Amino acid sequence: MRTLGICLFVMLLAASYSAADRIIFAPTGSTLSTGQIRAEAAVKSSDTSQHLYWGAIGLGQIELSAIKVDKNESLSHFGDDDVVSVALGLIPETLITPGVSVGVWNVGADDHRDRGYYLAASKSVPMDSSFSFLSNLRVHVGVGSKGTSGTFGGVELGLPKGVRVSAEYFQHNANFALDWMPIKAARLKVYWIDGDPYYGLEFSKPF
Repeated sequence: MRTLGICLFVMLLAASYSAADRIIFAPTGSTLSTGQIRAEAAVKSSDTSQHLYWGAIGLGQIELSAIKVDKNESLSHFGDDDVVSVALGLIPETLITPGVSVGVWNVGADDHRDRGYYLAASKSVPMDSSFSFLSNLRVHVGVGSKGTSGTFGGVELGLPKGVRVSAEYFQHNANFALDWMPIKAARLKVYWIDGDPYYGLEFSKPF
């Protein structure tokens, strides 16, 4: 657990902008490219002792990621407190075809039922001029076993002024996020996770 915390801290220090490799928790068909880093932290608004941490790094077509749930019994469905996952980008997204990845969720789970194997796909949807208030729309779908609990997916809506709305269905739970990018290196975020509000900050960048 201490090692995971150190890794997340190092990622945070290195932090700027990268492509979305997950929605909130749900994997996507995109993976971080070589040298890209993403780090994020959130706190529960009703209990500031309950924290969430995310971290990810791209190594070629492989992405390593981690989630740390700190003193948060409401997210016990994750199984272990620390969730380390690995994803492999199979097909990059093109104008016609979606990006596709496969991965293992919670690689080090003590209980094999908490470990999940999944296939995910992601695609940007061209926007009609009548939807000028949307700068972009991305759709994500996936299917997995055990720890990833069957089908999952979500959408990301890009709005003017660097605002983004995200929604996902993952592990039989619906989660939502609203974030704003004041500078290219960071996003300020508000979440609705398992029915509870959180607020946080995300950094991402290449080495």
